[in-house]
Amino acid sequence: MIVADYGGVMESLSTLVFKPESALPHTKDVIKNAIITAHHTLSTAEGRELVRENYRPDIAEYLLASNYREHLASGIVFLADFVSDEEAALGNQLFSLMQVSVEKKNIDLLIDFLQRIPEAHRDKVLQLHNRINEEGRALLAELTLTSQEQ
Repeated sequence: MIVADYGGVMESLSTLVFKPESALPHTKDVIKNAIITAHHTLSTAEGRELVRENYRPDIAEYLLASNYREHLASGIVFLADFVSDEEAALGNQLFSLMQVSVEKKNIDLLIDFLQRIPEAHRDKVLQLHNRINEEGRALLAELTLTSQEQ
């Protein structure tokens, strides 16, 4: 249920680059652990048999599909996109304004926009972006390592 709850939130916020952590239905750690557990369960013959025994055939087939484990791996990486509400608001505001400039193919507007953003804001969003990338890689590495150990 935890993974499904998280999937629903991800879907509802898919248009946001930076997602507010307050929107999560559970803590990041609880979601991370649920994804790791589900991924591990689906990685073993015993786990797959448990799924077949405990779920309706249509749900078991969905969970046992080869791409479901890939979705779990993507989900754990996207968990890094959930940041403090303040960071999400700032990042999304700057991204939205920048996107409008790019969509209008107006390089002068984009340059003007970038020059008007206080350097501290630009630096904060860049640091946030880098932190999200690092956290996503670390979460995926943890999922992979945990799956290999068990």
